[in-house]
Amino acid sequence: MKLFVTLIVKACLASGAAGPGQCVDVPVPPETMTAEMSPRSCIGRAGYLASMQYLEQNPAYHGYAVGGWSCQLTDYAGPASAS
Repeated sequence: MKLFVTLIVKACLASGAAGPGQCVDVPVPPETMTAEMSPRSCIGRAGYLASMQYLEQNPAYHGYAVGGWSCQLTDYAGPASAS
């Protein structure tokens, strides 16, 4: 069985924005990533860079920064539910 990695970014408001420290979990759609990500690369630099790039390119998260990220393994390529 093939496993897929779903990247979940913890998007936090920057300290200068209204309500600093408020964070939301945001699943990064696999179609926005340039390549399929392995579990090892997801927890490392590639996961951070993909998280940062997604927040920068998505206007809904203007003023947010990467507060952390996690990687979920699934047996399907669809988005995982953020918990």
